[in-house]
Amino acid sequence: MKIILALAASILLAGIFPCQGQDDTNSAPDTTNQTDVVLPAPSFDGDWRGPVKWVAGGGESETNLQFRLRIVIKGDTAIAYEGNKNKWSEIAYEATGSVKYTVSKMHDICVVTWLNRFTDGEWTEEQTYSLSFINPSRISVIQLRHVNNLNEGKNNKSWFYVCDGVLTKVK
Repeated sequence: MKIILALAASILLAGIFPCQGQDDTNSAPDTTNQTDVVLPAPSFDGDWRGPVKWVAGGGESETNLQFRLRIVIKGDTAIAYEGNKNKWSEIAYEATGSVKYTVSKMHDICVVTWLNRFTDGEWTEEQTYSLSFINPSRISVIQLRHVNNLNEGKNNKSWFYVCDGVLTKVK
């Protein structure tokens, strides 16, 4: 379980905080392939949907959590939805507080993060979706949800969970 958490955290942090100061001039040249092949970056734009399931963490009884996730990506914007019966509901929306989405892409990895703070200041929340390109119609997703319930004059109550799954492009 600790290995899964460490791996999930490493993947998410690598997508959010790119390495600084790396210089390819210090690395040995690759002599195994003499052709300079540059693969085009895959497109994450589209409407991605699929099931995700809980793999680690806890909080509000999420140990058996499974739900349908939808992420719509257009360029540098994204919106995440949760499937309830036959209806999609936006997970983070202005009625629940101040919401900020960010999208970061590097070749075949895309990271979608949103931060949310309840208007009355009772809690703050972060959800990150690390998307890894499988093929033009499928992506692997790891979701991290981290909530901090504010408790004035006392210690705050923080909790998290991690889910994973595969999303399929529908548009």
